[in-house]
Amino acid sequence: MEISMGFSTNMFLFLFFPLFLMFFLICNSNYRKYILLLFSLIFYMWSSTKSIIIILIVSLINFLLGYLIDFFQNQYKKLIVRIGVLLNLLLLIVFKYTGFLGEIINTIGHLNISIPAIILPLGLSYFSFSAISYIIDIGRGDIVHEKNFFRFLLYIVMFPKITAGPIIRYKDISNQLTCEDVTLSHCVEGAKRFCIGLAKKVLIADQLGLIVDEIFSIPARNHLISTVWLGAICYTLQIYHDFSGYSDMAIGIGKICGFDFKENFNYPYISKSLTEFWRRWHISLSSWFRDYLYIPLGGNRRGNVYLNLSIVFLATGLWHGSSWHFVIWGIWNGLFIVSERMLKKHVHLSLPSVFRHLYTILIVIIGWVFFRCNTTSMGIEYVLKMFGIGNTQIGFKLQWYLSPKIIVLLIIGGMCSIPWKNIFKKKMDSLSYVFCILLLLFSIMVIMGNTYNSFIYFKF
Repeated sequence: MEISMGFSTNMFLFLFFPLFLMFFLICNSNYRKYILLLFSLIFYMWSSTKSIIIILIVSLINFLLGYLIDFFQNQYKKLIVRIGVLLNLLLLIVFKYTGFLGEIINTIGHLNISIPAIILPLGLSYFSFSAISYIIDIGRGDIVHEKNFFRFLLYIVMFPKITAGPIIRYKDISNQLTCEDVTLSHCVEGAKRFCIGLAKKVLIADQLGLIVDEIFSIPARNHLISTVWLGAICYTLQIYHDFSGYSDMAIGIGKICGFDFKENFNYPYISKSLTEFWRRWHISLSSWFRDYLYIPLGGNRRGNVYLNLSIVFLATGLWHGSSWHFVIWGIWNGLFIVSERMLKKHVHLSLPSVFRHLYTILIVIIGWVFFRCNTTSMGIEYVLKMFGIGNTQIGFKLQWYLSPKIIVLLIIGGMCSIPWKNIFKKKMDSLSYVFCILLLLFSIMVIMGNTYNSFIYFKF
């Protein structure tokens, strides 16, 4: 049985990470990249032993394709780029979407074809997109192919980002793959960032997740309207602190290893439009789709911009999972992105800031309900119940779930979604070291006393 080794597990915090730091920091700088590669492969094999062969083969194929693209500076160059992109997409389709496509074929053709269960390799969506960006960037002439296979393999399997991103592009870290630029200030800054991310995950996301799981395990008809809204709001805060917490930890570990990963979140819940929200949420994914799908489709300059946007958000939904409720979530976001673009072009209407913010949060919360529910019908039932449509058979009261602990978590979770550091920068900087140590201690106490709750985005 394979056991996941997420960043908030005892195995990672008290065994894997300390051993890695010991070997990484004491060894000669020339060998640090090999230490990081070795521990990345151990990390991957620990969580997904059967998939290690797949990721090694994929890495080798993309490494050779990169060499061939640079070698053939003629008409074959574009052909090899297309082959490389198609091979990586085929990998995604086979492992992630075979069951979903089989379900569609069975429904349309009134068939009963048995679809074998395929185990999804850990981090497939992330390392596939990293490989695709590498191939395309070489084809565009933005980068030169990597000549050292071990450096390229490190780019693909680096453990801080392999399981849940952010999606790192080769051109952003190619000069850092030697792992030689490691200083004490890097280590301190990275440790602070890691502690903040761990606290987000353990002290906020995991605790809110308990009430979210309890509410969403019961049909909406058995809840009052207020209880359904509580579940939706709790999940809205849970998924942000879970995913941004992971990104903080990944960026922090990367900083310790001498890497400057780009930010993946920029306080998305302060947005005043859905367009702004997607510039702040999962930035590495949004920018990836912009550069490698939206702009090649024509972007704002050619073709139908509304169709281009719709395709991007349909792909965004599918990227997150092979299920109709993810498709609905992608279409939901795309619908309002397109609507905002139309209104901006044809209607000059300036609403007060507070109304624009409330509109954005409402759309986001409803979208997260579809994202959280396991089926489309369940999502529709919950959303309808949020607006008083549907019967109440039992009606678990709000007081059943809204304990003092949950109230405190909602307040803290909401406050941590606002960039207070920009408001009180000097005071926050002076207290940051003590604050991070306290967060680390509290997080460890909670981890030791509770069962592990995996990151939401691990399954994508």
